[in-house]
Amino acid sequence: MGQIYIPEGNYLMMFLTLAVTGGFQHSKDLSGAYGVAVSAVMLLTSILYVAVLHYRYRAAWWKIALFAIPFFILDSFYFTSSLVKIPKGGWLPIVLGAVLASVMSVWNFGRDRTVRYLSERGTKLANWDTFAKVVQTGHKGVHMTRVPLVGVFMSSRADVLPESLRAMLPRTLSLPYPALFVTVKYVPVPFVAEQDRCVVTQSPDIEGVYHVLIVCGYSQSPEVSASVSQLVKAGVIQASPPSYSGNSSTAADAEGSTSLADSPNNTLTRRNRIDRDATESLFVP
Repeated sequence: MGQIYIPEGNYLMMFLTLAVTGGFQHSKDLSGAYGVAVSAVMLLTSILYVAVLHYRYRAAWWKIALFAIPFFILDSFYFTSSLVKIPKGGWLPIVLGAVLASVMSVWNFGRDRTVRYLSERGTKLANWDTFAKVVQTGHKGVHMTRVPLVGVFMSSRADVLPESLRAMLPRTLSLPYPALFVTVKYVPVPFVAEQDRCVVTQSPDIEGVYHVLIVCGYSQSPEVSASVSQLVKAGVIQASPPSYSGNSSTAADAEGSTSLADSPNNTLTRRNRIDRDATESLFVP
């Protein structure tokens, strides 16, 4: 499948190589670190391959044992014999591996907890039925204004309102037209053809609301702005907002509300404060 090129990773490896070379100074002093690193990689590769055979390919245990037992015996001999080199530089790959594994484990744990929290919070507090009702007909005095601007909200799930949108609604009392909920998904191939990169689904309940799935290979960049621009130019996404009765500035002025620009010290008007409080009760815990 190839390798992923990360320029920052190459620079980091360069600096670490220079630091290790300068620290040990002689190649004979690096033999301990090299021996422990190579033997540990051989043993870990065998362990990971057994895990892949079991969890990915569902191979029978007796077939796995035919491979694992001889390789584990051989790799274990190599690794245990190199342990005596730990005081002579063999500690370096062990410490470096432990630090990198800890960073990746903490990052993965935090990301999983964040995604789970946002998903549960979004499902409870901002379901699509309530969102559609507020946008279309209003709810408890709340009326959303559709703004003729393309709004892009990144979302990890299609069935939950993005956190950025739920934070914006109580403050602006408006929703862009069109509003795009964009999800980026990576697939285990280097490249995805241009005609297969975007999947657009229009909301059946709310006009001008779309979910855009951008599919990328691991060697590609999402390029969200370029993809959205192409969809709008091609007419896949409608960029012209319809006319909403009751949500225009004329209707608001008829009820005695002043615009934000006309209000003193740029503060919210009384009606805007009422609408904001009602909206926060829907979307903010």
